[in-house]
Amino acid sequence: MLGPLQVPDSNGHIAEDVIHAAKHRILISVLLIRRNQSVPIRSLIDEIWGDKPPGTAENLVRQYVSQLRRKLAPAGNPGSGSFIETRPSGYVLHLEPNRFDRDVFEEHVRAAERLVAAGDITTGEACLSQALELWRGPALSDVQQSPIVIAEANRLGERLIGARELLLQTMLSASRSDEVVSEASALVSENPYREKLRALQIRALYSGGRRADALEACLRVRQDLSELGLEPGPELVALHAAVLRDDPTLVVHVDDPVSRNAHSAVGVVHTTPAQLPRDLPDFVEDATTPRSEDVVAASDDLADPVTVVSGMVGMGKTALTVRRAHEAIERFPDGQVFVDLKGEGDNPEDPEVTIRRVLRSFGMSEDDVPRGLDAASAFYRSQMAFRRVLVILDNARDESQIRPLLLSGPVARVVITSRRVLPGVDGATQIRLNPMSDELSLRMFTAVVGVERVQQEPEAARKVVGACAGMPLALRIAGTTLAARPHAQIAGLAKRLESRDVLDYLEIGGIELRPRLASAVDSLSERQRVLLHAIGRLGDDLTAGATGRLSQCGKASVNVDTLEDDLDQLVDQHVVQAVRHESQQHVTYRVNRLLREHLRTCSDARVPLDC
Repeated sequence: MLGPLQVPDSNGHIAEDVIHAAKHRILISVLLIRRNQSVPIRSLIDEIWGDKPPGTAENLVRQYVSQLRRKLAPAGNPGSGSFIETRPSGYVLHLEPNRFDRDVFEEHVRAAERLVAAGDITTGEACLSQALELWRGPALSDVQQSPIVIAEANRLGERLIGARELLLQTMLSASRSDEVVSEASALVSENPYREKLRALQIRALYSGGRRADALEACLRVRQDLSELGLEPGPELVALHAAVLRDDPTLVVHVDDPVSRNAHSAVGVVHTTPAQLPRDLPDFVEDATTPRSEDVVAASDDLADPVTVVSGMVGMGKTALTVRRAHEAIERFPDGQVFVDLKGEGDNPEDPEVTIRRVLRSFGMSEDDVPRGLDAASAFYRSQMAFRRVLVILDNARDESQIRPLLLSGPVARVVITSRRVLPGVDGATQIRLNPMSDELSLRMFTAVVGVERVQQEPEAARKVVGACAGMPLALRIAGTTLAARPHAQIAGLAKRLESRDVLDYLEIGGIELRPRLASAVDSLSERQRVLLHAIGRLGDDLTAGATGRLSQCGKASVNVDTLEDDLDQLVDQHVVQAVRHESQQHVTYRVNRLLREHLRTCSDARVPLDC
C-alpha cells in the first residue's frame, strides 16, 4: 500500500500486477484499509461506482470477491485461501499485521517515537530509517480514487511527512545540521506551509552557523503564509525572536547532553506524571455510551488528536473521560495529565498558568518556561510533540482558554470537557452527552445503593430514578445518601424528591446540585436567560411550530425573529435539549426537570414572566 498496490500471488510472491482490473483493485484496497473490520456491501458499491452503480452491483461485488479469493489463495490449496470472510452485512479481510506494509510502517514509527521520547536518539533514527525504506512512492498511487482510498492515502501521506520531520529532529539533535538543511529544504519546497518543517529548517541553518540565512528563512515563511492571509504561529514567532537575539541555546553541540536534550523531543522532561483521578466504581454504560476510541482517540488509525466532551451540569463528562482514560492508559506511557480549568467558576485558570503547571508536572522549573503566552505555548508544544501523553483539560470555559493548550504532535492526545459545545476547536471530535435512559439510570442507582435494597423496594427505586431526570450526579448524590444510611427506606427519599423542593435533598458531603445549576444559568446572556425561563415555564417539550407561545410571556422580551438561533445557542450551552423525532420529522425542545425546578425557585428578578 505504501506506493503502487502490491499483493501476494498464489505462490506468495509480491507483485504489482497480480490484480489487474481497476474495480478489483479498489475492492481489495478498501478491504485492506479496513483490515479485520466488516465492510458493508453498500460501502463497497459506493467506493467502486460512486453515485451511479449498475442494477447488478451487489452481484458484481460478490463475483469480484470470489475472483479475488482464487487469485490470493495459497498454491495447491485454493479452497483454504479465503482470508476474505463473508459476513451477513459484507466482507472482512483477515490479515496478520506483519504481512501489511502499512502496519509495519506504523509500528516502526511508534517505536521510534517512544525511543526518541526516552532520549535514545540513535536507535530511534534507525527505526525511522526502516520505516521510510518501506515506501515505494505515493500511497495507493495506481488505484482509482474513491472516498476511502483518498482519505487513507492522505492520512498515510501525513504520517510519512511526520516521520520525516521526526527523522530531521533526530539528525538535528546529533548536530548534523548540514544534512538537515539539505533534507528540510527539499521537503519545504514540497510543503511550503508546514510550519514545523520551516522551524526545523531555520534551527538547522542557525545551528550550522548560517544566522543570516536563518533570518531570511524566517522572513520567507512569513511572506509565504501572508499569501494565504495567515500569520506565523507562536512557535515560528518565538523562533524568529530567538534568532534575532542570537540565542545561544539554539545551537546544538553533539558532545553537550544539555544542549542536545534542549533540541530533542524530550527537552528537559525528567518525570512521568500519572494524574488521572480515581475511576468511579459505580460507572455504568450501554451501547450508546461513547467508547475509548471515541473519547481518547486511543486507536492509531484515528487522526483527530483532540476530543471535546460536552454536556449539561452533572451529566458525567468527567466520569466518562476518566473511565476511558484508565482503559487506554497503556497507550500513554509518557504521562497522563489532568487539569481542572475552573471554567464554571468566576475565575477560570489563565492558559499560561496551566501551561506552567503541566510542564512542572514533567519536572521543569519556572525558569525553563519562557515568559508570555505565545512563547510558553510554543515551548509547551515542542516539549510534548513526540511524547505519547494524554492531557485532560477538565471544565473548560471557552475556545480562547483552550487553544494555547492544544498539542500538535502525532501521538499526544487532548480531551476537553465543557458544559458548552466548543465548535471553535478546529478538527476536534465532538461528543455530546445527553441524559441517561431510565434503564441505565436504574443500573447506576443500583450500583451505588446495592442490589438487595433495590430489589426490596423496586417501585420506590424507579421513582427516585425518575426524579433524578437521567442526571448521573443527581443519581450519585441520591444513591450515596441512602448508602450512608442503611436504615433509611428508598420510599422516604422518593417522596422527598417528588416534592417541589427536590434540589434541597440533592446534596451530600459538600456536593450540591443547586449551585452548579445556578452557575450554568448565570453564565447566560440576559436574552438567553429570558428564553430559558420561558421554555421552562411552558413545559417539558416545545415544538418549533409552537414557539409562538413564547412571545406571549408577558413582559419577557422573547424575539421571535431570532428564536431559532437563540434556541440553538441554548442547546449548545446544554441548558436546553433538542430531541429529533424521526417518525414525525420535527424537533422538540425541553429543559431538564432539575434545571426547571431551579428556574422555578431562583426568583430571577431579571426575568419578568407571567406566561
